[in-house]
Parts: sequence; C-alpha cells; structure tokens
Amino acid sequence: EQLLKFRKRKNSLTLEERAKKSINYKVWYKNTIQQRLLYRARERSKELGLLCNLELSDIIIPDICPLLNVPFKIGNRYEKWYTYSLDRIDNSKGYVKGNVHVITYLANTMKSKATKEELKAFAINILKLLKDDEIV
Repeated sequence: EQLLKFRKRKNSLTLEERAKKSINYKVWYKNTIQQRLLYRARERSKELGLLCNLELSDIIIPDICPLLNVPFKIGNRYEKWYTYSLDRIDNSKGYVKGNVHVITYLANTMKSKATKEELKAFAINILKLLKDDEIV
C-alpha cells in the first residue's frame, strides 16, 4: 500500500517538478560527497577489520580524477564509472590519514582488480598500440 502511494505521488509530478527535484538532488549530492565517502569508508573498515581514523578534512575532492584526468560526474547505479570513489593508496593499510585519495569509480575498479604488473603492462602496451592522435 505504501509503495502504491509512493508510485502515485511520483507519477503525479509535472516535468518541471521532476526537473527541479533532479537539480535539488544533484546539489545535495555534490554538497555531501565527503560525508558519504567517509561513512562508506567507516562501514567498509568494520566489514574488513581495517583501521579507519579519517575525518572529513582528510577527504579532499579534486576537480578531475588524478589517475584518469577526467572530470567527475554524478552518476547512478547504471552510470557510475565517473562518480567519486575513495581509494586506499596502499591496500595493505586501512582508511588512515595520508593513505586515501578520491578517484573515479572506474579508476578504483581498474586499480583494485589488476596487479601492479598488469597495470604496467597495460599502460605500456596500450601506448604502443595507439598512435598519438588515435582515439580508442
């Protein structure tokens, strides 16, 4: 019954109201990035048994991803590759001061799934494969 009320309420919004709601969400999202990254880091620390001594001031949000040189985008569960992601620089340490930076979800996934040797080989081989002006 509650779900039905929610759907009815959602469907009753005009396009203008939906657009305003979307803009408000994006503003809220942008203003709460640090808090949400910190919250998730604390949750993951508990799950993985890692130390977490971070504070909001330890999470610095850059304009572009330092690993991929692309701007961040506010995504959703279907378009999440360029959203903000808190990365542990040295995965043998926890979420501790000086061991984290904000990168895109794509960069974090690449970094976490590949070994250092695989990443080096990929970088070397992709540069050999592509010419200077080619686009993948």
